[in-house]
Amino acid sequence: SRFIYLVGQSPSLSTIPEVQAFSALKQNNVWYIVYHNLWRCRCCTYQQVPVFLFFIKCGECLSRRGPDGQSYFTKHIKLDSNPDAEGTVTQNDICVDLYGYTLQLQGPLTLQPMTDPDGNMLLWNGEIFEGAKDLKVDKDENDGLVLLQHLTSCTSDEDVISEMSKVKGPWSFIYWKDSTHSLFFGRDFFGRRSLLWQFKGGDSTTFSLSSVAKRHLLPEEAWLEVPARGIYKLGADTLNSSSSSVTTLLFPWQKHFPRIETSIEPTSVQETVLASESDHQSFVQNVQDVFIPVTIEPLNKLILKENVLTKPEAASTVSLDEDTELKRAAEQLVQVLAEAVRRRVQNVLLRRVKMKSVIRAEVRERGEDVLLEGEIDIEGGMSAEQTNPASVAILFSGGIDSMVLAALADRFIPAEEPIDLLNVAFQQKEKPNNPRGWDPFAVPDRITGRSGLQELQTLNPKRRWNFVEINVTVKELQEARRNRIGDLVYPLESVLDDSIGCAMWFAARGEGVPYPTGDGEDERHYISMSKVVLSGLGADEQLAGYSRHRTHFKRGGWEALLSQLEMELARIPSRNLGRDDRIISDHGREARFPYLDEDVVSYLNGLPIHLKADLTLPRGEGEKLLLRVAARQIGLTGSSRLPKRAIQFGSKIAKLEDSTHKGSDISTSLKLDVENKT
Repeated sequence: SRFIYLVGQSPSLSTIPEVQAFSALKQNNVWYIVYHNLWRCRCCTYQQVPVFLFFIKCGECLSRRGPDGQSYFTKHIKLDSNPDAEGTVTQNDICVDLYGYTLQLQGPLTLQPMTDPDGNMLLWNGEIFEGAKDLKVDKDENDGLVLLQHLTSCTSDEDVISEMSKVKGPWSFIYWKDSTHSLFFGRDFFGRRSLLWQFKGGDSTTFSLSSVAKRHLLPEEAWLEVPARGIYKLGADTLNSSSSSVTTLLFPWQKHFPRIETSIEPTSVQETVLASESDHQSFVQNVQDVFIPVTIEPLNKLILKENVLTKPEAASTVSLDEDTELKRAAEQLVQVLAEAVRRRVQNVLLRRVKMKSVIRAEVRERGEDVLLEGEIDIEGGMSAEQTNPASVAILFSGGIDSMVLAALADRFIPAEEPIDLLNVAFQQKEKPNNPRGWDPFAVPDRITGRSGLQELQTLNPKRRWNFVEINVTVKELQEARRNRIGDLVYPLESVLDDSIGCAMWFAARGEGVPYPTGDGEDERHYISMSKVVLSGLGADEQLAGYSRHRTHFKRGGWEALLSQLEMELARIPSRNLGRDDRIISDHGREARFPYLDEDVVSYLNGLPIHLKADLTLPRGEGEKLLLRVAARQIGLTGSSRLPKRAIQFGSKIAKLEDSTHKGSDISTSLKLDVENKT
């Protein structure tokens, strides 16, 4: 009964000291949990109280994701039909606890979980953008409440699945259907929002879901990412006190896209181990034959004859831009991508700002608290950046992906509002032969970022572009990884996840020095107040932007390249997006990915490969060919010729520490942090 003492809502248990202690602290617990066998709370001892700290710290992780509001709801469910059991807690009783923290982005502030008079409850971490079929949300409405109304009207599992399939945008959700004592949960097709699960059997059956969780301080408390394979259903009646497993139903995403006829049979019952190193209890997934429709076009695998595809290596930029078919495709890409950006930057509420005079040393000392308190550095008086904060920021390297997003965001964000460009650099080691005036933060992304800023200023000189130089020392990196980042990357653990997670965390924090500094002006400290952060993730996976794509192309030609692109887009949910959501949301900001908008992906999937990339051309031209042509069409010339440089190399975090490991290796830094954590 290790965990059962954490539930203390039944009046008959209120006299137990441990339960009373939890009742006072449980608001820091922010995930959904089903607790089984409540009666075992009577066996609690004070030896179990230290485990409270584990849950309290997890609550801290979740509270940073939603600083605007906190709430929880508990429901006690009696499954024992024996009339003599009325008013008592029996072995088959269940307690459902839902905890929510809210980041208000549009509409009135609505605390979560959202409830209705029928007893249904919804935890919603997502956005319903325009274009969702039969599911419209006005700009002054809360999309979660609209979704709850639609789900409440559902009378069957198929109805619930149908409603969720209409949602156009990123999401993860947890929905309790009270009339059937059923729990529905899952992530969108691309897994753009994080959701983790944990199952424990034994004397106390406990099933937990959370957006983020601490690394397993106790060896048996491992969490895993919920696979973005569809929508899951858990019936309360499957929590059998005599069994060490829990049965869920999986309604999978339609594997073949709508335009293709298919008669795929449902997979047989599968077992996925979700347990500790010692228990190995099973979490059984029964895959249903009700498929969730996916409104994304299938990948066009048309390959023209080699002589048509092959362009001379000396093909000029002018000749490529004048290619009629390529030019038309680029114009259409600008249209569909601009619409995706518009959906993500308009009507974003500004953060409530609490002005307080602080000096830079105090900002550094308080660190993580500054953003959550909404304070900004007004040392020496308020600057223009601070009196008129930006609502949208962009993870900005000056490369083509982020440059295109910035140029398109400029079309839709009000002219008087600034845009924050967040540029991160990690301190490089000083060498004896470094020239005088050497800058340890002059990494490749800093150089291209400054060049990109100049290009944007030329494109729209009236816009205030806040280029924020985020400089990270070795000490800062190690402290942040130990105290925060390691838990956000978890349950992923590779060297690549470590490097990208750290670079993205510091960039999304938005705390740095604005560039350029005016003549005679002291260095100012700036903290972005944006609630939305745009990321360029998804462009490389769809447009052959990585160096490995050239390797596959050289080895196997166009067929090999197509297979690689198809595989990479399919694995994005398990490789990137859950991690990126946890990292960026830790700062009370929401990550948005325009290149993974459903319409953008559908458009790119529908194009033949030779229009998206031509790897017979040199680096800086052939990869992401279509995007480069589109960039020049909207006035971006310099950045359209830059070759791809991944964030871990462009920010130089990969060179800051031990660089002898491969990206797929287990990160020793994360492992050591867990072992040394107190």
